[in-house]
Amino acid sequence: MSGNNATAPRPRRKLLAALVAVGVLVIGCVVFWLVYTNWSGPTSEPTTPDEPIVITEGDPFVFNGLSYEASWELRALYGELTITDLVAENHGEEITYAEVVITLEQDSAAVATISCMGSGIKPGESTFLQCSSQDEVPTEFDRIVASADES
Repeated sequence: MSGNNATAPRPRRKLLAALVAVGVLVIGCVVFWLVYTNWSGPTSEPTTPDEPIVITEGDPFVFNGLSYEASWELRALYGELTITDLVAENHGEEITYAEVVITLEQDSAAVATISCMGSGIKPGESTFLQCSSQDEVPTEFDRIVASADES
């Protein structure tokens, strides 16, 4: 009987199976690469913090890529210094963490330091910062400085 055989000869089946396996492997690698590059996001170089800047109580200021809104106040809370209503807004393109150190100075010497921290801020959003200090409220200071650290 010389009828048509519905199945391919054995060597062709093995070749076909090998080609399918290679194709699935290539597709898997491409999918993995696409998912990895989209989830890991662009790589960015570490940024260096801005130089310290002199600010005025209650006035808005820009520091380390964040805009700090007006109307913030220095206050005494249980005998220690704090800042209330300090809000940072992110105008950048990446999530940024709000961290700023406010130093009160008298004749260029630090008389009190306040550390302020906020959560990660998405682009276009803002957050209130929590500020705390171990320092008592100074009797005098002539300058307020925003910096990235307490040094």
